[in-house]
Amino acid sequence: MDASTSAAVGGALRALALKDMDPSLLGFAIVREGAGLGVDTRALQAAMEVAAYLHRDDQRGMRRNLPVDTYVTHPFRLVLRLIRYTCDDGAVLSAAALHDTVEDHPAGLVALLGARGGRNGGGKGGPRRALDRVAATFGPDVARIVGAVTNEPVPAAATEAEAQRAYRDHVAAVVGDPQVFLVKFADFVDNAGSLRYMPAGERRDRLARKYGPLVPTFRAALAAHGDRLPLAGGDPARLDRHLTKIAARIG
Repeated sequence: MDASTSAAVGGALRALALKDMDPSLLGFAIVREGAGLGVDTRALQAAMEVAAYLHRDDQRGMRRNLPVDTYVTHPFRLVLRLIRYTCDDGAVLSAAALHDTVEDHPAGLVALLGARGGRNGGGKGGPRRALDRVAATFGPDVARIVGAVTNEPVPAAATEAEAQRAYRDHVAAVVGDPQVFLVKFADFVDNAGSLRYMPAGERRDRLARKYGPLVPTFRAALAAHGDRLPLAGGDPARLDRHLTKIAARIG
């Protein structure tokens, strides 16, 4: 591909809204734009392959006039969004790709990456063993970030208020780490930002009650981190603008 054609394709990909990109387009854009930031795209691609395999049968729910999503579009959007925030930290990007794998598919992850060594906690294919395999395959930083963003199981008897309070407490406890903050922030943006595409009703209202109170938490953490965030462009204000836009939509 000559330079002018490559530039045209890159421009076309950047012009697409993330919600309109399928996994293949997201993957192409991630590799192209990540390489432009100097990211080790080979390691990142390996994490994306693992996520795509483990989430292969998962779907995200109907969002009004949008089709049912193959689930892996969600972690892939996190990766591309972080790259467009100018995040050039390979551990953060790989963790974003893998962020739901330990919570949703711990046994599958252990089976895929092998169960050699590591601690024996959490059962044969439980979260602790899965994190051991993430650490052995992708490095301790990736495992630490994935472990931090993985939610603890909610007791079956918990009320909605109790479950949401536990979730908010968990977020507040982990976003003090700049790398964890970026993954959790991108996850919030994708989840809370998608509410406007959901049909009106109790499910959307419940999710708005879940995500709305997190806006001050993310804003305070963003201000505290300042220029410590691993952003090559050094513009945390861009994240604050995005947060303000989402707060207005779900407020």
